[in-house]
Amino acid sequence: MTDVRNISATVSPSAAAGGHTLARPPRQSNFELLRIVAMFLVLVLHADFLSLGVPEAKDFAAAPANAWTRTFFEMMAICAVNVFVMISGWFGIRATLRGGLRFLFQACFFYFGIYGVMLLTGGAEMTAKNLLECMKMDWFTIAYLTLFIISPVLNAFARQATVRQFAGVLAAFFLLQTLYGCTELNDQFNRGYSAISFAGIYLLARFMSLHRRRFFRFGLLVYLACLLAKALIFWALSGSEDYNRWALYYINPLVILQAAALVAFVSTVKMPVIRIINRIAASAYAVYLLHINDFILVKYFKSNVVQLYNQYSGVECIGLILMFLVVVFCAGILVDQVRILLWNAVSVWLPALFRKSSRKPKPAPATE
Repeated sequence: MTDVRNISATVSPSAAAGGHTLARPPRQSNFELLRIVAMFLVLVLHADFLSLGVPEAKDFAAAPANAWTRTFFEMMAICAVNVFVMISGWFGIRATLRGGLRFLFQACFFYFGIYGVMLLTGGAEMTAKNLLECMKMDWFTIAYLTLFIISPVLNAFARQATVRQFAGVLAAFFLLQTLYGCTELNDQFNRGYSAISFAGIYLLARFMSLHRRRFFRFGLLVYLACLLAKALIFWALSGSEDYNRWALYYINPLVILQAAALVAFVSTVKMPVIRIINRIAASAYAVYLLHINDFILVKYFKSNVVQLYNQYSGVECIGLILMFLVVVFCAGILVDQVRILLWNAVSVWLPALFRKSSRKPKPAPATE
């Protein structure tokens, strides 16, 4: 998840091929399609274990088909957040003040806009607590905004480091994160819900983009292998409340590898520029902001998923839930078009300092 493409220019602004400059070439529709898929997988993620609960050992014993189906959907989708961040890392964030303001404008539009609608319809009260909740926003928005701010430092390191230095930093980071984060000996990494974890994933994607390898062609097979391995691990640990959720951590090495494999595979897929895909992808982040909102998530999103799950079964249940997720996705994209119109109107009045200058810089005077 720019002019009209909010999250594309902020969540994954593009870099020139080779990564030495962060100019903005035409957006690649293969990655924009991946962004759309990743956001839909986030919906799947939230409709599965988050809404319906995590299957336990007794569920695998009593209704194995149900438990395994839900587990495979979860393991298929759990890498989506990392994929979203890795798309940013693949191209390199072009951190500008205008881009940061556009990102915040989108978040505020949804948080305060949904709160305003709830006030008008009697679904919420005007309280200081509710206003504070809007200002707090969600973990992803704050973590990504932090990544956005520090991205120039990460980009500079990626440009200047040798392959050996870069690989060494990545190996040390992920070793530390796995040893302390996955075992929860230290909560700095917070299961991957943190800016520091985003920074590591971002750098991994930069490394992949700058130092591509032939094994990228096997990305899809690696993705599927990780999916199967995680499902088996989750099932094997399902009898332990303390450890079975380790398979669901964003910092799980298999989850990270799965995301990297999917990004690597998509990088080998050649597609022409398809405007409709690029335009939808530009508003993909809006889908997240819409359904994750506190006023929406429990009362409307989770409740509808649970209702469909309880009333139907088998393929019919899966089909209806997926149709509901498509409706939510489309609603987010459509609502974001209003945000785009507002941003285009508001940005005209931004100080000239914040605008993208159309004039080329004057060459420096010659010196003798």
